[in-house]
Amino acid sequence: MPKMTPAAEAAYALDFNVSRDDLKPEVQAEYDRISKVAAACQPAPKSGMTVDAATGTVTVWERGTAILYSDDHGVTVRKPLASARRVAWAEISRFEDGGGYDSQSGDRWTLVIVLHTGQKVATRAIAGAPAPETLTAVRRVAELHGIAADVAGAPMRDGRPVRRGLYHDPGGQAGLRYWDGTQWSPLLPLDIVSSRRVKARESPASWSALPTADGNWPYAAARATRLIALFAVLAAASAALVAAALVVYRLGWDYGTNDNNPSTLAGLGSVICAGRALGALRERKLLLKLDRAIGG
Repeated sequence: MPKMTPAAEAAYALDFNVSRDDLKPEVQAEYDRISKVAAACQPAPKSGMTVDAATGTVTVWERGTAILYSDDHGVTVRKPLASARRVAWAEISRFEDGGGYDSQSGDRWTLVIVLHTGQKVATRAIAGAPAPETLTAVRRVAELHGIAADVAGAPMRDGRPVRRGLYHDPGGQAGLRYWDGTQWSPLLPLDIVSSRRVKARESPASWSALPTADGNWPYAAARATRLIALFAVLAAASAALVAAALVVYRLGWDYGTNDNNPSTLAGLGSVICAGRALGALRERKLLLKLDRAIGG
């Protein structure tokens, strides 16, 4: 029978409640290391995080070909259709929120590993906000290795929110603030809108360093005025496209399949313009409400 390694002996001792005092010094060292990993990670049973006691490997998440795991030497990141990237703990400065936004997929959150060189290694993007258990797993792994992890699960780019909207006050006060792309609004009451209109469950503390409007905040009224003009343009475009579709249809100028003939395409364009026009109206209504709350 092959001789067990100190790590395997320590794992066996933990599994079968063998006293630490009965182990050799090198096995005791592994026993302490494995106990430390287990103590830091075990209390999060809903995180999807798993711990290999023998190797000290912590899998933070694993979804298909995307994986993030850590061990005593560093972090391994693998994204779909990409080779794995290995980063040593000595290279890592901190973990932070990243992400982006587009009209098709919406908000996308990414855990970013920032190196001491300033280089950033992004992990797999998660649609919307990550589960609280995922953030807990990231923080615990970081704490275990003395790495800062100011992660709140809010998508951001270059340390700023990825899009305009209402967020919880990053300074920790009981209220909301609107990010207009340049600065925060003055503090707004929590009940000014329903919770589903707020962009993130919590705001990263680092956002409190971003500029904040002092009392006067003309942005809401000015943008509301621009939005009513945008609504008029989009509504007119929608009506013009409907008229064009009817003319093409009645004159028999359609050609191709039903999916790409001129009247169908004009009708689709009309629907898109109408939807964006209604979106502009809803945003204008919100901004006017915020302007009144601030006393504009």
